[in-house]
Amino acid sequence: MSDEARRAERGAAARRPPGGERDPVALDEQRRLALAAARMGTWQYDPASGAFSHDGICAELLVAPDGQRDLDLDDAFAALHPDDEPGVRRALERTVAEGVDYELTYRVVRPDGQVRWLLERVQPTLLADGEVARVDGVLMDVTEREDHARRVVDTLDSVTDGYLAFDAEWRITHINRSAEEQFGRSREELLGEVAWELYPELVGTDFERHYREAVETGRPQVFTAYYEPWRRWYEERAFPHDGGLVVFFLDVTERVEREAELAYAASHDELTGLPNRRECEQRLTAMLDDGEPVVLLLDLDDFKLVNDSLGHAVGDEVLVGLAERLHGRLPDAAVLCRFGGDEFIVIADGATVSEALELSARLRAVLREPFSLGGRTVGVSACVGVAPSDGARDAGTLIRNADAALFAAKRLGRGQAAVYDAGLHERALERLDLEQGLREALERGELELHYQPIFGLVDGRRRGAEALLRWRHPQRGLLAAGHFIDAAEGAGLTARIGAQVLEWACETIVASRSSAPLGTLWINVAPEELVSSEIVGAVAAARRRYRLRSGELGIELTERTLIRDPVTVRAQLERLHGLGVCVAIDDFGTGYSSMSALQHHRLDVIKIDRAFVSQLGEPKGRAIVGAVIELAHALGASASAEGVEEIEQWETLRALGCDTAAGYLLARPAPLEAEMPARVDLASTGPRR
Repeated sequence: MSDEARRAERGAAARRPPGGERDPVALDEQRRLALAAARMGTWQYDPASGAFSHDGICAELLVAPDGQRDLDLDDAFAALHPDDEPGVRRALERTVAEGVDYELTYRVVRPDGQVRWLLERVQPTLLADGEVARVDGVLMDVTEREDHARRVVDTLDSVTDGYLAFDAEWRITHINRSAEEQFGRSREELLGEVAWELYPELVGTDFERHYREAVETGRPQVFTAYYEPWRRWYEERAFPHDGGLVVFFLDVTERVEREAELAYAASHDELTGLPNRRECEQRLTAMLDDGEPVVLLLDLDDFKLVNDSLGHAVGDEVLVGLAERLHGRLPDAAVLCRFGGDEFIVIADGATVSEALELSARLRAVLREPFSLGGRTVGVSACVGVAPSDGARDAGTLIRNADAALFAAKRLGRGQAAVYDAGLHERALERLDLEQGLREALERGELELHYQPIFGLVDGRRRGAEALLRWRHPQRGLLAAGHFIDAAEGAGLTARIGAQVLEWACETIVASRSSAPLGTLWINVAPEELVSSEIVGAVAAARRRYRLRSGELGIELTERTLIRDPVTVRAQLERLHGLGVCVAIDDFGTGYSSMSALQHHRLDVIKIDRAFVSQLGEPKGRAIVGAVIELAHALGASASAEGVEEIEQWETLRALGCDTAAGYLLARPAPLEAEMPARVDLASTGPRR
């Protein structure tokens, strides 16, 4: 209460009659003084006569600050803002007709054009029959309060977040412009409506739960929820306020969808759409918590051939097609993932080992069905490693077990399968140790070449030698290549070792020129080396550096190399022949023989594997070796036998027309420092220098 109002109250109290009874005249004066002190104007209206009376403050609030002008009802309405006048007139008419009170906030326009906000409270006085005898009104200037409220409204209208305010009965008391736009409805349609009646779809949703929790607990709620009718995601902040609730909300649909896309991309393979390695490990971990899944790790055989010969675009098409085929053959409980490159993983939940092997057979069968792409038919096979849970409680261990089984399957050949056991794990660890040791061996110079001479069967003279890689292991002694060549491939050391062998071989050729001619020195070349673009350049550079002559250097290939990439292999061999390099097929008959492959390649030597030589004492063995010799001669190549250990084998080979031979009967492999025999004595069981 202001000082002026308090003084008016004290003065009125002084004029009260004894006994505490209030004088009506004094009471009216008290009210008048209190209203004046509060700067509140009053007016009265008689509906029967149309008389309108007011005090000076009312005149001042409606028209001008002089407070002297007498106003009638039309003057009062004329002072109102044109947009607000109809609403005020309807409110007064309703009060006269129905006897109800009202409260309104509206604008008046002063003669100088100034706009002020007035708060008006109106109450009728009723006769006994219910007719309105008089209407009393009180006016108050609330411009500052309304300006502040409007600034708040303007601020709320300027923000991009939607804004809603509810009272304790869940009626909407305010809504900003952004909310209007998102609701697609005007404020006039929404204000005063009960939220659950206006949008019954909200009932039972996260929106209702969080709204009610904020009101009941008094704690703000921040959440993101999906509103199904609009198919939109909203991020909301709900704050309890005056028994009701204030809500700020933002449409975050695009952000949520973008985050979902990023999450999908992070967990799925871009090419095939399958779960990727990370997602595979997470799903496997979840399955291990509840059961005992079996893992099948599939690796495509020689898929690099498809990429190198047909291009990566075709290779990608094949991978997509394979993924679709595999997915279509899986049981409902199985999950297919792309583990990386040309590897796929199948997680068979609840399967037995027997069922997993049956599934493996079906998947390998579907992979073997040829693809027709761009006029080409592409055939694919795969090896599979099967790993049951067997108590493994983490995904990493189970996948490593499957990888160990896969390695065992690959050792069996193309399109094979193997099941993990503890022995495989031990061998896998040994393999890792071997790979690491091989890397260190290269650095320490522990690798070396030994040379096994090759002799002509007609005259016994040395025609050449085969360079055999050896590892002088610090603990295990001298190891033949068969003990570590797989580890070299697994460690990615094939190319590096091959380059070193080429250098050593060239140095040996040059060193032998000062004594007795060595003949052709043969080195083994891995399939990966031959199809690479670097081998021809490396041989050409070595030929120039060491001034190699035609026929001094030869390369030995397996049959698998010939069919790996026929077009590339043929082109590479032609280039090497052009450099004076001889070509031999090693261990003929033990690999993937293809007469068409032999027919299209110019070969200098076909080597007969020791397995056939050991059977020369039997009619079938003799027949097979004789056929290989005849085939070699028919192709314009010479025949060379390996693993000759008995004089009878030597004599039989010579009788069959074999051209050259090597074996322990003739000479054992030895380092360069040892003297190499120049010929063998055909009349004895041993070599003669």
